[in-house]
Amino acid sequence: MTVRDEKDERRLDHVEIGPMTPMDVKDAMGVLARGMCDNPNHVAAFGDDPSLRLVRLGGFFESLHSIARWEALVARDGEGTIVGVMAMTKPGRCRFLLRHEPR
Repeated sequence: MTVRDEKDERRLDHVEIGPMTPMDVKDAMGVLARGMCDNPNHVAAFGDDPSLRLVRLGGFFESLHSIARWEALVARDGEGTIVGVMAMTKPGRCRFLLRHEPR
């Protein structure tokens, strides 16, 4: 369960959306991993321990480096921290490399 406090609310008073730069890729993947960590598919694939699952999911995303090739936008709070990611690619381009195919 996520508990929000007043500080969180103030941080999100100002959110700016813009293109993802190459320097943003690692932080963007971290945001995606944290956002998808409790997805039932990822729980089944990476285990019940949330901390270990986050590490495994983050490593999986980083090994793919796929988001670097996609058209992506990031949302930044007033301090410049990435708080959201929206990525898209052409149909048929969101595929695993053979070495990352599910077994």
